[in-house]
This record gives sequence, C-alpha cells and structure tokens, in this order.
Amino acid sequence: MSDKITYRSPKSAQDFEKYYDLRWRILRKPWNQPKGSEIVKEDSEAFHIMAEIDGIVVGIGCIHEIDGNIGRIRFVGVDEEYQKRGIAKQIMQILEDYACDQGWKKIRLWAREIAWDFYLKLDYVMIANGELLFGVIKHKIMEKEL
Repeated sequence: MSDKITYRSPKSAQDFEKYYDLRWRILRKPWNQPKGSEIVKEDSEAFHIMAEIDGIVVGIGCIHEIDGNIGRIRFVGVDEEYQKRGIAKQIMQILEDYACDQGWKKIRLWAREIAWDFYLKLDYVMIANGELLFGVIKHKIMEKEL
C-alpha cells in the first residue's frame, strides 16, 4: 500500500457508493442505524470531498449552504485505521476553502463530543448545545468566521 492520499469530489455512482458506505460505517453503523440513514436531502446540494488511498475511501466530508452567507459542514469522518494522519484536517481545509470561494462568511457545524477538541484546534467556537443523537451522542453547535 502506497499511503499516498488523494482528495477529490465523488463523481460517479461507484464513487458515491464508496463515499456513503464509509459515512454509514463510521457515523451510523456503530449506533445500529440502518443503511440509508447516512443519506440526507441536503446531499444533493452539497459539495462533497473524499480522501482515498489506493482507491479506498478513507475519509469524507461535505458542506452546503444553510442561511445566506453560512455554510454547514457535515459528516466529517476518517476510517479508524487511517486516523491521526491529518486527513480530517485536510478535509476541513478543503471544505473551508470551498466556503470562501462561495463567498460565505461563516461556517457552522454540529460536533459530536469526541470531536470537540479537534474543531477547537481549528478555531471553531462553541455557540450552543446541540441535539442528543441516537439518544447517546452529545453535540455542540460550533462556528467559525471566515
């Protein structure tokens, strides 16, 4: 395995199948959520990015507009085997660059408790409590001015 990481938007049906499979495995399956629950209506308008190593999708994330000049980052995740390599940080940079290109002034996200420190290091600030996902996962709503 080369470990050369490439970042690109999914284009084909096969790309999206691999992208959504990772999203489900990381962010839904551990909480016994069904296949299909990883797809939301905003996906059709979102900018998606995926990280690949040797054709294997190892990281994902997306952003879409939620209100005027505000983008919402969602579903950022990296396969456990590939964490601690800067993949999530690079995905966030790509999504933030996209937001800037759109002229958005702010990014908002709903961060799971496990990711709070990660987003704080990227200069996001907590603005409110979020929902309790699946009855167990605490969230904070976080924002960053661009």
